[in-house]
Amino acid sequence: MRMHLGSYGPATATGAVKLNRAASTRERVITFVTVCVPGLALLASVPYAIYFGIRPVSLVLLVVLYCVTIAGVGIGYHRLAAHQSFKASVATRVLLAVAGSLAAQGPVLHWASAHRHHHPTADRPDDFHSPKVSGPHSFGRVAGLFHAHVGWLFGAYTENGWVFRAPYADWTRYIPDLLKDRALCKVNKHYFDILAAGLLGPALVAGLITLDPLAAVDAFFWAGLVRIAIVQNCTWSVNSVCHVWGTRPFRARDLSANNALIALITFGEGWHNNHHAFPTSFRHGLRWWEFDLNAAIVLALARARLAWDLRQPSPEHRLELLAR
Repeated sequence: MRMHLGSYGPATATGAVKLNRAASTRERVITFVTVCVPGLALLASVPYAIYFGIRPVSLVLLVVLYCVTIAGVGIGYHRLAAHQSFKASVATRVLLAVAGSLAAQGPVLHWASAHRHHHPTADRPDDFHSPKVSGPHSFGRVAGLFHAHVGWLFGAYTENGWVFRAPYADWTRYIPDLLKDRALCKVNKHYFDILAAGLLGPALVAGLITLDPLAAVDAFFWAGLVRIAIVQNCTWSVNSVCHVWGTRPFRARDLSANNALIALITFGEGWHNNHHAFPTSFRHGLRWWEFDLNAAIVLALARARLAWDLRQPSPEHRLELLAR
């Protein structure tokens, strides 16, 4: 998701909207940096690995932080903040939002507002990241996939072609409840601090473990920049791949599809048709064989009494929406 420098605390409706719109230019600059720099690191990772390899400590930190970040986006940003599919303690909400912030997809309030905008407009003209691209300047499916995957962060396709602008979702319309959550607003305010810690933390850990400055640089590259790029592309694939390829067992008003590969690498977010059919369900994998580690983590939190009021569709509701 794109960066947002707008309202950082419980604010009046006017203040939230004014700050949200005023941040548009800065958002594009920050988006360019936080998308392109990790992306370039990912491209450089092949020659880097050939010439320098990857140290074991960097590999361990990359895997651990990948898991933490993917779960943070899927559970903290998506299922909890955006959809309120369960309730959680203040400490749990904060930790999950912090984990999601490590993905460099923008602060939690911005992410949630953009996502709530997506659901009622999915694959329609107002959708920020639909792969359905039309108009005289369309390049068909390839352009649609690019737009849904990453292009939408910088602009949009219109009937007049490409328009370089930042998508805007009105906070007071889409996340009035979250603007009242002081814990999430606090995390939102310290987004860049969290992001910096996610980049520098692995370097510090590797340096302290090995007492080798080069190990710190290696960890910064792999567990910092490359990890962010991998997480970004995996989660962006839900917007692109899961609206083009996959199965659609449930009726939905859009092109959302279940894709097992994307579900595997995103800990369950790839069961996208299931999710669009039942957006407030804490489970996205609705059948026993549909891998959904994020749902298992939420269940574990519930058993520890850190989460409660877990929402999921009834068997009758599922039968009602089965595609015929």
